[in-house]
Order: sequence, then C-alpha cells, then structure tokens
Amino acid sequence: MRQIPHRTLIVVAVLTLLMAMLGCQGVSARSDSNPPPPPAAQLTALSTSLAFGTVAVGTIQVLPETVTNSGTASLTLNTVSVTGTGFTISGLSLPMALAAGQSTSFNVVFQPPSVMTGATGNVALANTGTNSVLNIPLSGSGATPADVTASPVGYSFGTVAMGSTVTENETLTNADVNNATFLRQR
Repeated sequence: MRQIPHRTLIVVAVLTLLMAMLGCQGVSARSDSNPPPPPAAQLTALSTSLAFGTVAVGTIQVLPETVTNSGTASLTLNTVSVTGTGFTISGLSLPMALAAGQSTSFNVVFQPPSVMTGATGNVALANTGTNSVLNIPLSGSGATPADVTASPVGYSFGTVAMGSTVTENETLTNADVNNATFLRQR
C-alpha cells in the first residue's frame, strides 16, 4: 500500500476546514428556483438627440442617425413618426427586424419653411423591445437666407488655345446682416 505524504494530508485538511468555514458545500447543479432572465431586446440610438443649428429657409440640413438592437434577443421596428415643423426622415423602410447587435441607419432632415427660432421635434420609433418607443428629440432654427450677389453676372472668355488658361475675377457681396459661408466646389 502506498502512503500519502504528510504535506498532502495537511493541505487537504486545511482546504476542507476553509470550505466548511466559508459555507462551501462543493460543486452542485444550478437550482431552477432562480432561472436566468429571458433574453431581452433593447433599441438604442447612436445620437440621443439631434441638433441642426441654424438652417437657411429654402435649404436643407441632413443628419445621419443609427439605431442598434443592443439586447440579447431580436426585435422588430414597427413604425416611425416624426413631429415638429420642417422635420422629416428618409432611408428607413418599415417594418424591419433587427437581430441582437444589428443596426440600421437613416437620415433625419430639417428644412425650415420659414424663419423660426427654437424649433423642436421628435422621432419616435415603435419597436418590440423592452423600450417599446425610442424617442430622439430634434431641434433647429430657420434663418433668412443670405442676400448674396455676384459681379460681374457673366463672362466672355473668347477663344482660348488648347493647354492655356484664362482667368477672370468674381466678386461675391453679402448684403445681409447675417454671415454667409461659401464652399469651394471643383
């Protein structure tokens, strides 16, 4: 018969004593009296609100938005409603199923119909997740478009030889009290 070394017996005795003092009863199967919660779906927005700033009347401002099912079960986006003057959405076709972790993107558009300050609105996405309606608050203002004129109104470049360039100057004048921003297009 083989003898168990003295040190091994001491380690086993100490571990047994510690387990008894800490109330450990060894490894057992999980009790069904506390089952894990069922999988849940949760719709979240990348931007919790969208601020459009000041937009000139007659123009549009587009902001992208992404919503994600951050839960552990699938959900369905059923309907969307948009409130507020000048606010609309595009690029979202419903109903739509989103698996856990899946996202979809769409655009929120602000086109102020008149001069307005402090316009507010809301995008409400009805879904089958634990938050049955996801709300995304919207804000923006409509401003008078800049009164910009160009001078001269037209040019006559005449005949220009191949490979050579001819330049003309253009003056843009902002007769408005508001600042105007010019973007260079190529």
